[in-house]
Amino acid sequence: MNSRGITAVAAGIVAALVAFVAVTELLSPSIEFSVFLGLPAGLVAGVVVAAAVLFGFGTDDGSRPLAAALLAFAFVFLVAFGGLLIGVGVGAVVALVPSIGMATVAGLAVFLWLRGVGR
Repeated sequence: MNSRGITAVAAGIVAALVAFVAVTELLSPSIEFSVFLGLPAGLVAGVVVAAAVLFGFGTDDGSRPLAAALLAFAFVFLVAFGGLLIGVGVGAVVALVPSIGMATVAGLAVFLWLRGVGR
């Protein structure tokens, strides 16, 4: 497997985990078996992000910034989420919100930087 495939798989796994945890935790107060909604939501999100990264890095038609932004989101989310869980010792639900926020800012910054916005 080449590096393009590895990055696509990694980004897809992160997206699947984020969607799964977010949907499951947000719906748990109102739906008893919210994991059954979180699993398909995570699967769909993971497949969409992996496909976007895989096909975005393989073309020169302008979708490269989107693929790089999704990859930056995945990397920053993993580092922030792991750091908050292990380093700080907070729970998964508490660590989810700031991790998504930091990853969103990083992904947006990479996207805007590669698109040349602000020059």
